[in-house]
Amino acid sequence: MVDVLSDLKMPTERHERFLRRVAAYCRKKRIGLGLRGSTACGAAGRFSDLDLALSAGAGADDLRFIAEGIETPVMGFFTVNPKGILTVSYPRGFCVEIGIRKTFALEEGPRLRLLLSDGFTTGPTALLVDVASLYRPEFIIPGDGPRLLYKAALKFLCGKCDAAAALLRELSLGRIAAKAAFAAEWKTMCDAVLGESSIPPEAVKEFDWMYRYIRGNWL
Repeated sequence: MVDVLSDLKMPTERHERFLRRVAAYCRKKRIGLGLRGSTACGAAGRFSDLDLALSAGAGADDLRFIAEGIETPVMGFFTVNPKGILTVSYPRGFCVEIGIRKTFALEEGPRLRLLLSDGFTTGPTALLVDVASLYRPEFIIPGDGPRLLYKAALKFLCGKCDAAAALLRELSLGRIAAKAAFAAEWKTMCDAVLGESSIPPEAVKEFDWMYRYIRGNWL
């Protein structure tokens, strides 16, 4: 059997272990599997997410296995634009994004790796399935505030300070400085957003862990 991950550079053993289990499951179920973003082109770091694309044959049970059957989630979010991609957060800053695609865009280039081609086609534009219409797990956090806070922290931990600041600016009209002020600004917004939202205790612990990690390394 060909090892479809043999020439991929994974940033951590956790990334590789998770992806191998997804690939084995998708091969058994004859579901196409693509890898996108920094992990696809070998530029990922410890806090980079696994951005997975499944072919359109994937259903609710397949999403449930990938999201909940490999590691236990802390929280999850659905994206707005593009609609319905599922972001799943696991303890200590590990994040997986799951999308279902009818077609891949031809111009996606090196930031896309097709690992298993079953059911995939290419076209001039990407056509996505709204994952939220198929699968809505209990760990989903409603509202956009926690999602923006979480993604901002991950961007910052990946060294993408400008992108992290831009996400925080979606929550505030004030100007957010980059590395020097990020931790304090993030914590202030985090306290405000989580104080107004009904957030499960395990998710609050994850936000607290991220803050301690950021503060311990950059303050």
